[in-house]
Amino acid sequence: MNQGATLERVSAEEQAKAFNVKYSKYRIRKTFMSCDDIPGEYKLFCELSKIERETKRIKNEDRITMCNIIIDVIEQRINNNVLNYRTWEIMQLQELVGEIKNDVIRLTNKMHGGDKTAQTKKIRQLERRLSKLELPIDKYHCINYHPFSENRQYESLTKNKWVKTHAFKTWCDYFPYFQMPKEEELNVDWSKPVKMHLAYDHIAKFDTANFTKSAIDMITRYYDHDDNIVQKLDIRTNKHVMSFKDGKIYFYFTN
Repeated sequence: MNQGATLERVSAEEQAKAFNVKYSKYRIRKTFMSCDDIPGEYKLFCELSKIERETKRIKNEDRITMCNIIIDVIEQRINNNVLNYRTWEIMQLQELVGEIKNDVIRLTNKMHGGDKTAQTKKIRQLERRLSKLELPIDKYHCINYHPFSENRQYESLTKNKWVKTHAFKTWCDYFPYFQMPKEEELNVDWSKPVKMHLAYDHIAKFDTANFTKSAIDMITRYYDHDDNIVQKLDIRTNKHVMSFKDGKIYFYFTN
């Protein structure tokens, strides 16, 4: 029962039963603790919970509570199995946690009449403007590492204290500096205004603008410069990939 057409054909009673078997408040934790495909399970949960909400069998408040339980389970599984997961698998799960948190925000906004359409439109317009001036990709230096979204870098411990997420720490720890070119190969004069060209092979769901901070920080730090050395930016997507392990960061400096 994981296809939309199938879900539409079954009766309301069967839909409710399918939901309660896996995602009732007494079973949802066990479902996500034992499943092998967490992203797939969450996708099915979203489909079924949406139907339950549309038929008014549950409220958005209930969906938010369930999402928070799922987040707790995923984070628990990461902590309990950190030595067994590969780096990209940890990143994938942490990204899923971020997605679920965004879903919680979206559901909360719906409850309070919020609307993020205008914000999304502005982001798309910014991406289109940034993609107009493009340097040939073969002029870039390439790092075989998926870029990291600024939205996932920090999380709050308290109201006034923020710390790096586990996924961001892992990303920084395993950053492949050995792939970086020598400074003399950059052909840039650091005493003059510096423009940085960035391009990415990345999973399609991410906005390229959100990769900028982590990419600039890691690259300029390697050459013993602060990120404020970069005064102009050219950012674009090179291509979309299906997996974190296929991601790449391309960079190039000019004066």
